[in-house]
Amino acid sequence: MTRRLRAERTARLLQARLEALGHVAERAPVNERALEAELLRTEIVTQRAVELRLLTPPQAEEIWARSRARHPRLVPPQ
Repeated sequence: MTRRLRAERTARLLQARLEALGHVAERAPVNERALEAELLRTEIVTQRAVELRLLTPPQAEEIWARSRARHPRLVPPQ
């Protein structure tokens, strides 16, 4: 797998993960602590993808911003 394909796959996986979390947060009764934990894990994975240069910081932020626009509960814990 080439670096470009790996980067595209990483972006798609992150988008899918955030979309799934957004749907769960909106449609099912969710324990807030569990949702925060999942968001924290996803944020850490995003940071790792940036460190590995699979995503650029602007790409990662754009993916998160688009997901937050569609699903406002997707705010990473502080």
